[in-house]
Amino acid sequence: DFADRVGRIINSTIPPVAAAFIRERRFLIVTTVSAEGTVTASLLGGDRGFVETPNDTTLVIGPVAGHRELVQRDIRETGTIALLAIDFGTRRRMRVNGNAEDRADSIVVTTREVYSNCPQYIHDHTVSATPVSSHTEHTVSSALDGRQRAWIESADTFFIGSVHPQIGADASRIAVGGDSAG
Repeated sequence: DFADRVGRIINSTIPPVAAAFIRERRFLIVTTVSAEGTVTASLLGGDRGFVETPNDTTLVIGPVAGHRELVQRDIRETGTIALLAIDFGTRRRMRVNGNAEDRADSIVVTTREVYSNCPQYIHDHTVSATPVSSHTEHTVSSALDGRQRAWIESADTFFIGSVHPQIGADASRIAVGGDSAG
């Protein structure tokens, strides 16, 4: 019953209210997969409008900041992408999973799954107006080191990317300190 109820919120098209919501975002959490199978959660940013919705199955992302090179490389290799758009102030979020193409100055996403999640576990945050850095620290290891553990322990929220071979990628928010994911 639960799976049937939740499954009804997932569509392949972007409703007009969701299109308006995503166009207003200044950053997106993006999950991509490399040719070697490495799953990466990245951040892309820009001014409001850096994400366009030319129709109900397409997003065009024109990032000016964040982990552009890494995201674009992975997209060229596999085309797998998942997006999480979140507004901490209104406690709204939207997720998009699909396929992507790198077109030099933009990333074109064709939607496969589009859905909004409930605000239950989203806490109000003030997001800094500081531009998103393009610096990427990329480490591959089988465990977190002390500095990484301390960084996560000091945060109340972080983002994680995951992928399923038959279903595709997903980008999720994890609330630290007892809250659930979303």
